[in-house]
Amino acid sequence: MAVNAAAPQAPIDLTTATSPNQIFTLGTAAGLSMPSANLRMAPIAGTGAAGSLGDGGAASAAQFDLSTSSLFQRSGINIAPDGTIYIADTGNATIRAISGPSSTEPGVIRSVAGRWAARQNLALVEPMGVALDRAGNLYIADHGAGAVDVLAGGTAQLQTLAQVACPAAVAVSPDGEVVFVTSPSKGAVFSINTQTHAIQTVSGLGPAQASSGSVCAAPPPSDSSAIPSGVAVDAARNLFVADANSGRILRIDAQTSATIIVASGLHQPGEIAFDASGNLYAAEQGLNRIVAFAQVGASQGSISLSPASGALGNEPTGGASATQTFTLTNTTAAAVAGVTIPKTTTPADFTVENNNCTTTLAPNSSCTLNVAFTPTASGARSATLTVTDSNTADSASTVLSGTGDDYEVDLGTGQLMSVSVQAGSGITMNLQIVPDNVFSGVVTLVCPDNLPRNTTCTFSSPTVNVSPGVAAPFQVTFQTTGIINPVNTLIQRLPIDLQRIPRFPPLGIAALLAMLFTLLDRAIRRRSPLARAKADFAPPLRIGRLIPVFAVIALGAALLTGCKKGATAASIGATPSGSTNMVISGTSQNASRALSITLNVVTE
Repeated sequence: MAVNAAAPQAPIDLTTATSPNQIFTLGTAAGLSMPSANLRMAPIAGTGAAGSLGDGGAASAAQFDLSTSSLFQRSGINIAPDGTIYIADTGNATIRAISGPSSTEPGVIRSVAGRWAARQNLALVEPMGVALDRAGNLYIADHGAGAVDVLAGGTAQLQTLAQVACPAAVAVSPDGEVVFVTSPSKGAVFSINTQTHAIQTVSGLGPAQASSGSVCAAPPPSDSSAIPSGVAVDAARNLFVADANSGRILRIDAQTSATIIVASGLHQPGEIAFDASGNLYAAEQGLNRIVAFAQVGASQGSISLSPASGALGNEPTGGASATQTFTLTNTTAAAVAGVTIPKTTTPADFTVENNNCTTTLAPNSSCTLNVAFTPTASGARSATLTVTDSNTADSASTVLSGTGDDYEVDLGTGQLMSVSVQAGSGITMNLQIVPDNVFSGVVTLVCPDNLPRNTTCTFSSPTVNVSPGVAAPFQVTFQTTGIINPVNTLIQRLPIDLQRIPRFPPLGIAALLAMLFTLLDRAIRRRSPLARAKADFAPPLRIGRLIPVFAVIALGAALLTGCKKGATAASIGATPSGSTNMVISGTSQNASRALSITLNVVTE
């Protein structure tokens, strides 16, 4: 038996022992919150003949090989929110799906996992129970293989979630975090964490039984033993179990694990299922009827958030991971007002970076929000992101997880934090990236932004590849500037500032003209013997020989006009002496780490 849990007034799909290879639907009447006792069953799939034919055609013409004879375990059915019906075709070792009314091929049946589906690395043996979470992951109780498998939504990849002895019925919490599976032959129900794959026995059902005869044969009942034949989970993760031996339906609280009796006096109850309003439906096999218990479970509400959980990987503390997108959906035909999306979770390890949602969500519409992992501490981190609306009883949640890791920029072995260098020389420091046992990735190195004047910084490599738990060395070199030109050396020893020469243009021009006259005079003398002869008999022209002297005097005057006391090497391009406190940093995955060092520059 299955109920579409996405709709409060949903049809019920079921199988019967009298027509073992057909699937029937029991629709609800308009305006009724519960099905009417006067409704009739209508066949929707299967001809009634045992077989495996029909894939690619109408479901009504298909053949099945279902298991419906046992009161404790049978072929399961589950309905997706879009109306797709999933069937455990037990005898064919196959999971088959009937497309919903909104698909491109409504009512067409196909094999999606197992013997008659596309080959995978995992084979099904005897699938019994099937269950869906909101993310579209299909969980399969493979009775013959002793395993609970999952067919991943979107990828259609089949993998084993856990090994369980003789699993039969299966149910999953809406967020997909916990799967519950019955083992009638063991008299037990097991819970499986879908993230860690940890298995625990659910308490409160009475003592477990040991199988007799065949390994997976149902045990002979005793007055105190339980034979769990059906299992369901409401929107608050409370677990409901049908006990075929005692004729009761039990509720096990998700928070306290306290067990209460929801119904008693039933004749061999079997499969149970919830609709979106929290109404519970049970197949009372002893009387060949379906009974309903109004609102005994938590309602799913008007909004949903999918996927139901998100693993955002590893991220250094103080950083922000790439975002993961979540979809908020109004699952009703009425507008939802007062939509409130928190900026961060509590603790603030996850941040809603942005969203396109408004405070009002139209009927049957969706919006998206992008969440980043922003760890506040190292180690495994988890939190629940909850969206609310104007209905105080209404909310939608997703469980987020990630691992905070760390790395540091540190000194190499034997390296001092404070180093000295002669102006004009360079010095190399040995540093390293030190990760914890989780962090890995590429760290980009960044030079200090306050280097001494006329000093450069270079790394042995601009990036460092880091593996968990292994220090990754690198080097940084600081190159200073000294006085290496002899002319500059001579000028440096003079108490002058060449930059002040342009302030006295007349003297500079006079010196330049004197030198030009000197050169001209020499050129004339060399080219004209007559000019040289005249010079010997023209004493006034000999004054030209004094022009070089005047030129030197004028140039010296021009230079000396720029004199000033206290001129330093820095004024002509050298690195000044002194100590500078600097920071070398590394950046990875939007998280930066820094190391403080001191560079001491020494000049003569």
